[in-house]
Amino acid sequence: MNLTTHCPRCATAFLVTPAQLGEAQGWVRCGMCQEVFIAQAHTAAPPQTLPLETPLPHQQEAEHADEPRLDDNSTPAPTAVSTSTPTTSLPSRPEPGKTPPDLRGPSSSAPGMRAGTGRLLLAALVVLLALQIGLQARHSLVDTFPHAMSKLQSLCPPGHCGLRQISAVAIEDSSFTTTGPNLFHLSATVANRSDLVLEAPVLALTLTDSADQVLARKVYSPQDWGAAGATLSGATQTPAALWIQWDDPANTQRVVGYRLQAFYP
Repeated sequence: MNLTTHCPRCATAFLVTPAQLGEAQGWVRCGMCQEVFIAQAHTAAPPQTLPLETPLPHQQEAEHADEPRLDDNSTPAPTAVSTSTPTTSLPSRPEPGKTPPDLRGPSSSAPGMRAGTGRLLLAALVVLLALQIGLQARHSLVDTFPHAMSKLQSLCPPGHCGLRQISAVAIEDSSFTTTGPNLFHLSATVANRSDLVLEAPVLALTLTDSADQVLARKVYSPQDWGAAGATLSGATQTPAALWIQWDDPANTQRVVGYRLQAFYP
């Protein structure tokens, strides 16, 4: 059965197993201060020194009143008391070939263990906080540190988030045609010219008249223009297709031009 022992030098508590007691005839070494002692002889809690109470004057008089006086004939004769005390057989020091086992398992109340655990938890929290900040600020970090793009890309799970680098996004092969009364069709190719996974951009379509004056403007999300997901893979081209229904017949004939722009909100 396991027992709890205390180091006689530093009072650290340890849990000792029968296997450890059998290694060196009960001798063990403290893992905190390296003191060698017999585990079974220190199983009780370390003694605590309590302050002595000073008796009050009236208590001293009462105590002395009860004490027998030298001239009192009724004082009994002293009785001889045996001074022999029982002896406990303790094992001798371990043999040279047997080294006392080191006790490395102090109780959870040991200050060293609590301090080490606290430092590890603090370090883990700092690392998690740094990763979270890097993930949230990855877009601005790309502009400030372009050489760190690949490192920032590794913070994103595949297919779930991408970097924002609008300079690497291009609109290619766009066309705008009238397909019927008040109905238009827009087709284009959204290209990712970088090798990184970028966030799919938003497309802004602007319709103009013969004087290049703006008649209407509308913004389309990646889902609206036909993106396959929230990101664009590196060095890829994604087709975009939009059907525009205009409910203003009076201005339909005035539409002669358009502008298509990709941006991040």
